[in-house]
Amino acid sequence: MARRLRLLREERGAERPSALDDDPCCVYGLMTRATLDNLAKDVDELKTRVNALLWGVGTTVVIDVFMRLAGQ
Repeated sequence: MARRLRLLREERGAERPSALDDDPCCVYGLMTRATLDNLAKDVDELKTRVNALLWGVGTTVVIDVFMRLAGQ
């Protein structure tokens, strides 16, 4: 019992191995990881473009409202 507790106890300063191995070990895993990384980059680019479009539309609306109020 004491031996089991010693094995379970964490040593100070020692790195614990990760419970999950996230490194792909086969061609399918490598291809899937590459595809998902590319998809994440594409989604980030799309998000940036949509944000820029929304800022442009919002700025246009604010300028239009300001010009209508200034024209009265």
